[in-house]
Amino acid sequence: MIVAQRIPVWDIPCCSGVIVEDVLSPRGALLVPKGKNLSKMGDSRFSFAATLEYQGISYVTVKESVDFALGEVLEVLESLRIPSDPTDSVLALHTVHEVEQIFTAIAAGKSSKMYFVPLLRVGKLLAQCIIRNPRILLSLGNVREQDHYTFVHSFNVALLGGFLAYRLFPENRELVKAVTTGGLLHDLGKARLPLSILNKPGRLSEKEFKEVKKHPVYGAQIARQLDIKNENILAVIESHHERMDGTGYPYGLKAEEIPLAARIAAVADVFDALTTVRVYKGSVPLHKAVSIILEEAESQFDKTIVAAFLDAVGMYPPGTMVQLSDNRVGMVLTSGEKNAAKPRVLLKTDEEGNKYEEHAIVDLSENPHIFIHIALDHIGKRKDSLPIQGFDKPFDLSK
Repeated sequence: MIVAQRIPVWDIPCCSGVIVEDVLSPRGALLVPKGKNLSKMGDSRFSFAATLEYQGISYVTVKESVDFALGEVLEVLESLRIPSDPTDSVLALHTVHEVEQIFTAIAAGKSSKMYFVPLLRVGKLLAQCIIRNPRILLSLGNVREQDHYTFVHSFNVALLGGFLAYRLFPENRELVKAVTTGGLLHDLGKARLPLSILNKPGRLSEKEFKEVKKHPVYGAQIARQLDIKNENILAVIESHHERMDGTGYPYGLKAEEIPLAARIAAVADVFDALTTVRVYKGSVPLHKAVSIILEEAESQFDKTIVAAFLDAVGMYPPGTMVQLSDNRVGMVLTSGEKNAAKPRVLLKTDEEGNKYEEHAIVDLSENPHIFIHIALDHIGKRKDSLPIQGFDKPFDLSK
């Protein structure tokens, strides 16, 4: 059983747990509220520990999380000789920076052509990573904790969209590059929208929503001004909010009227929007987001693309924490190749709740009597199992 324990503050950089007691200064002032998740702090844990020591704090009470650090996962993948090589964090952050540069320039009314060439170069490089690396989805969300949602979202849509394009059409490298680059630029038109609308915490008014629905048109106009002539890139920018039943925007296109590249980007766009915290909504667990995509396959999305999406990420995407039918807890490592509900799981705790000292992996496809019982958020916090039941809060994906 995993129990809370007091640890020295300088153990924090090596800890992946959650602080379970308020951290108070010697004078009784609240420094850190309980619930702080150390595993999500990354390298900032070093400065965090130094700050606590400066404040006179020697120990904190922590309960170890069942979450895995990315490095730990990659170590296991390498030991299994599974191709990992996820997108280098430097490339990810550089990509986000390039997207931010062009958005900032446009929002300021300045010429953004000087930023466009580097962004095209980054898009091409990212596409090459997708083609080279079949486990690229492990990189999805590595930079999710950056402050600027639009820029990080653009990176994630490019990554997943390019990956789906490659899964569907592995020989069409130009389509992969176009969908990837289009993903980086798909929300370009939001640079012309007021921040008061983009960052509004509540539901948009009818007038505000009408303005938001113009961003694909704005984006296409900007792209053409930047001398972008690739029709697939333009299609991603202009039509990623179109839906198969004609209920999308800006033109209400239906089915085959929607360009293929845009249909691919639409799935990537919605999946990342669902799984990301926004100012106006919380995030959806990965497995629930997959269910929502599947439920909307008939009316909203191209069924062929959704099938490729499910084949790529599985019912429980890599990174999902799960509890197995025998009570063991772990993280989905790779999606099931033959059965979407039977992935490989990197185990964290055994049947009694004790942490494994060595890396242990179970391939559910080879264990017919063991299955995923439920998906977890953090230890002790359960999420609904598939299929979704009682999903009663609609998500506003209009932004």
